[in-house]
Order: sequence, then C-alpha cells, then structure tokens
Amino acid sequence: MPTHPQRELGVDGERPSQDLGVAYLSGLWALSARGFASTDEASQAVVRLASEQLGMRSAFLAHFDGEEKLVLASHNAPGGCDIAAGEVLPIAHSY
Repeated sequence: MPTHPQRELGVDGERPSQDLGVAYLSGLWALSARGFASTDEASQAVVRLASEQLGMRSAFLAHFDGEEKLVLASHNAPGGCDIAAGEVLPIAHSY
C-alpha cells in the first residue's frame, strides 16, 4: 500500500529520526505509568509534556464557555507568556 510522502515528514520538512520517535513515546509511556493525585495534577503533567516535546515556551489547556475561556492547566518555560491556571480570558482577544 503506498504511503503519502507528506505524512512521513516532520515540521521542518525532514524525516524525523527514529530516536526522536522513541523519545516522544518514552515520555508518553512515563506519563501513562505515573499515578496522579488529581485530574488537575494529570492535566498539568500532560500540558508540560506537550509543551516540552513540541518545543513551545507556553502551552495551556482551557475550557471554552460562551465568550470566555478558563485556563485549566498551563506550562510556561522561561520567555513564555506567563499564562496561569485559573485565569479567565476573553475569547475575543485570542488568536
């Protein structure tokens, strides 16, 4: 069965190395094997892992409600946007 060439390419147009795939899966495996005291703690860990693996300085998980979004979990590396869990942000000023 033929494969689509674009699906095999990474963000930069290069084929991701097998080592990178193993690193991503290792991070996900470690996260799934870990116990969490609460859904907030689990959400925080997921956002942090996604941020680190995707190379983002800031990442957050939010609940959209009407004209607002409530930040449920966030991760900010140095130089990030300093988005904090618990913040309520207007959707109109997003994106």
